[in-house]
Amino acid sequence: MQSLKKERTVPCTPDKLLAVLTNPEFEVEKQKSVSKALDASVKEQKRNDAELVYEIHSTEYAKGMTGLDKSKTESVVIKTRWNLKERHAEWTWEGSQYGKKVSVSGTITIRPQGEHSQLVSTMDVEIKIPLVGGVAEKKTLQTIEATWHKFDALVDTYVNK
Repeated sequence: MQSLKKERTVPCTPDKLLAVLTNPEFEVEKQKSVSKALDASVKEQKRNDAELVYEIHSTEYAKGMTGLDKSKTESVVIKTRWNLKERHAEWTWEGSQYGKKVSVSGTITIRPQGEHSQLVSTMDVEIKIPLVGGVAEKKTLQTIEATWHKFDALVDTYVNK
C-alpha cells in the first residue's frame, strides 16, 4: 500500500469549507473536472446535525497501466461519511473494473487556522496484483498528485462563490 497526504490553508472559515466540500454540486463538478468522469451523481443516504453519508456514482474511462483506455468505461462509487461536528470525513473508492484487487480510501479533515482553515487530505492505494501492484500504486498516486492543483482550484472557486 502507498499513501499520499496533502495539506493546505484555505482562506475561509472551517464551516464555509465544510459547506463547500459537502455540496452535491461541488462533488459532481469534482468528478467531472478533476477525475474526468463522463457523468456523476450524488445519492445522499443520511443527514442529521452530526453526520452526513452519501455516495457519488460516476462513469469514467477505464484505467490501465498505460493510462486511460477510451475504448471502455467503468462504474465508480465513492462512499463518503462525514462527522459534521468534527469536520472529518472517511471515504472509499470502488471501481467496477478491478473489484477487490484495488483498494482506495482516504480521509478529509478541516481544522481551524486563525481566520482560515487547514484542509488535510489523505489517500491510501493498494493494488493486489502480483509483480505489478506496487508499480501501479506508485503510478496511480503520481497521476493523482499531478492533477491535485485542479482540486485546489475547484475548492477556491466554490469558496469564492
